[in-house]
Amino acid sequence: MRTQFYCFRQVAFGLLSALLLPLLAQSQTSGYQQPDPILKKVIDAAPAPRTSLDPTGTVLLLQDYSSYPPLRELAETELRIGGLRINPALFGPSRRSVATGLHLLPVAGGNPTPVTGLPASPRLGNARWSADGKYIACTHEAETGIELWLVEVATASAKRLVGPTLNATMGSPITWLPDGQHLLVKLRATEGLTLPTETTLPTGPAIQDNLAGAVAPNRTYQDLLKNPADEQRFSYYTQSQLVELDLAGNQKPLG
Repeated sequence: MRTQFYCFRQVAFGLLSALLLPLLAQSQTSGYQQPDPILKKVIDAAPAPRTSLDPTGTVLLLQDYSSYPPLRELAETELRIGGLRINPALFGPSRRSVATGLHLLPVAGGNPTPVTGLPASPRLGNARWSADGKYIACTHEAETGIELWLVEVATASAKRLVGPTLNATMGSPITWLPDGQHLLVKLRATEGLTLPTETTLPTGPAIQDNLAGAVAPNRTYQDLLKNPADEQRFSYYTQSQLVELDLAGNQKPLG
């Protein structure tokens, strides 16, 4: 009886291997698979654009988005520290939803006008109207950092004001001043700061004490700073220099 069971198990294992090995080989050599064209069309269908009304109530900003982030973005390095999710290459949040195009739609009626002059592959965010509704400031995630772009509503055209030096790790890096002609912008401020090496040896064990002797439950915050090396990383990526910026791109450091 035991011999028959052993033979049956060997035969079953052989049949299962014959069925699975070709599939396994195919999965190892063919890379990412594409779904059926009909299903792909449904998945890739663009969602409804996000909208933002200007302060005067006359123009609507339409922001186009893709359904899913590209694999390139999912593969980017993510630093989890101090409760933040940071893309260290950009000095900004990781894996966030970005706009891929902008349109301006008159509230009174008409067709939306596409904004021209944007980068070839826009990755836009933090769109902000000026108080008079004449301009829109937004960020663009370039390869090496976050840029500041300005949209002139009257001409539906955009231009870059600041290169890839913005710091968006602690929220939006741009704020309009009331005059509609100047912005407050947060730039990277890494001068005098260094990143610790990955092999940094701690000076001692991590110890937590409750000196009062009272009941003190631990909070379950994520990714807390655990050592001086974490403190260095947090300061490096979050420290900013605040500047006042005019519409021509001239900067005036504050503080």
